[in-house]
Amino acid sequence: MKILILTSKLPYPATGADEQDRFEGLRLLKELGHELRVIAKVAAYQKEEDVETLSRAITSKVETLPYRGSGFSMRRLFDIGFWDGAAYEYADPGTVRALTRAIGEFKPDCVWLDGSFMWPLISVAHSAGLPVVVRSLQIESTHIIADEGASPINLLRAYVKGVGEARMARTADVVIAINRNEAVRYEEMGAKHLETVPLRQLPSLLEKGGIEYRDARPLHVLFTASTFSVTHNRIGAENVIRKIAPELDARAPGEFMIHITGAKLPDKIRSDMPANVTYEGYVPDFDAFMRSIDIAITQSLGNAGMHGKLFAPVAAGIPTVPQSHALAGFSFAEGEGMVFGESPESVVAHLLSLREKGAREKIGKAGLKQAEHLFSRTALKMAITRALDAL
Repeated sequence: MKILILTSKLPYPATGADEQDRFEGLRLLKELGHELRVIAKVAAYQKEEDVETLSRAITSKVETLPYRGSGFSMRRLFDIGFWDGAAYEYADPGTVRALTRAIGEFKPDCVWLDGSFMWPLISVAHSAGLPVVVRSLQIESTHIIADEGASPINLLRAYVKGVGEARMARTADVVIAINRNEAVRYEEMGAKHLETVPLRQLPSLLEKGGIEYRDARPLHVLFTASTFSVTHNRIGAENVIRKIAPELDARAPGEFMIHITGAKLPDKIRSDMPANVTYEGYVPDFDAFMRSIDIAITQSLGNAGMHGKLFAPVAAGIPTVPQSHALAGFSFAEGEGMVFGESPESVVAHLLSLREKGAREKIGKAGLKQAEHLFSRTALKMAITRALDAL
């Protein structure tokens, strides 16, 4: 099948979780034997050699477009869906012309949109007689409230995002949700055909195998986030530094070292760090770093999207202590890679119970088995194939 893909910021270098997901998505489609052409927006810092490297990696033509910015128009004023700047970017005439030109040149069998906010382009593809697959990276209307709270401005932003997401769900031929809970939400919005494809970088993690379970001290505990400018990540870090770490040190001195990774941890929070916490900042080779970890913990995660900070450690065989609502509909029972810590106090209790190597190994390997069932390359390829076969 010939697939014309529109993705947001050029997913190379694949440094962040979002870029990794979209880059691995392109690779999966190539592995399935499809012929691709890619149109991507490009940020000012990205270089022409990044475009060329991506093109070689997926043996496909990659065209880039600049970000145009939101701007103002009467159309935007009177259509609340276009109050969302991310969506309005894809109503830009230059983007529409690029899609129309690529359809004429490439003659694809379908158009694939990597993001629900690209809904303005669905009608462009349909007018050319082409079906559309939309891969939703997250339900952003839910994410805004989960990440930033229910202030009046955030409620308005969430409502505007929701208008666009509902339009996308009703008009796309196939919607691919990132988790099972969001698939249910899109069905309620009127989606015609749904599939669930989780984070597309998880198969690569699984294929590296599980970690080596150590019997040394201190045990290394991971708490990670992309950036602590996000409210729930910052609250989680505060819980770790001010509640979990001091209690661990009081009850098991010298037995645990907590490593916090991620950008922009505020100085005020860092100044409170006890001796059993290290702030690593941004870690370039996160996969390698993660494999030096014995246990992972998560705190203050919402139930929107799919949290790599939870599922990546499980896919590496690392026993993980999350809150149960963060599973996003994926079926992991207690003891399958996870033990659920609903409060800082229960997180401490679970960490103390995981001091024994045998306990960590049993839980970690059970999680690997379930992750292989849910997130393997074969499982994801089957879901993608079902989505394309439904067109």
